[in-house]
Amino acid sequence: MIKVSEILERVTKAFNDIDYARVDKATYIKFISDALNQVLLIRPDANAATVVVDLTQGVKQNIPDDGFRLIDVLFNVAPDGTYSSAITNVPKNSLDVIAANWPMTNNASKVSNFAHDPTNPKVYWVTPGVATGTKIAIVYSKAFPEVLTEEDVIDIDMIFKDPIISSVMIYLYMMDTESDLGMQKMSHYINLLSQSLGLEQQKGIDIGPREDK
Repeated sequence: MIKVSEILERVTKAFNDIDYARVDKATYIKFISDALNQVLLIRPDANAATVVVDLTQGVKQNIPDDGFRLIDVLFNVAPDGTYSSAITNVPKNSLDVIAANWPMTNNASKVSNFAHDPTNPKVYWVTPGVATGTKIAIVYSKAFPEVLTEEDVIDIDMIFKDPIISSVMIYLYMMDTESDLGMQKMSHYINLLSQSLGLEQQKGIDIGPREDK
């Protein structure tokens, strides 16, 4: 758990703005929400949950409404809540080759395989297609609630505190890219974020405020 007030204290000090003379507090708080989304884009496991879900009929399934992206599909779950057989990840194109008609089944009681396209992160496909109410265990990345006040507490491991701070600093210096110092500072914090989240430096980081949906 991380207190928003602790992040504000760190970033305002680093930005030489402890009195909020350069940037208003509401903007800092918005940047903290943006930073959480940025960390989640890079590390979906930063807010991962393992849950049992009820599937809808057929092959197409969606993660829970509060989800950001699917991480894994684990096991079938018996009516009494116990885990049963494991579910295997199979590329969709392999399913298409092995059994072109696999999407047509829709009343099975257990899932054998699943397919997931990272470019469509909230949707996954199961085979055989199942009856409504079939239960499985999945791991998915949950979206963070919007940060609203400095009294808020973020439910995230402390190891992500420095990456959040680095990301907020990037957003702050994005407002000052016309100066060499601003560009240098932004580059510095991009490097820190890359290192702290285990990214390869040469791949770069696409940083930008996330629009509210």
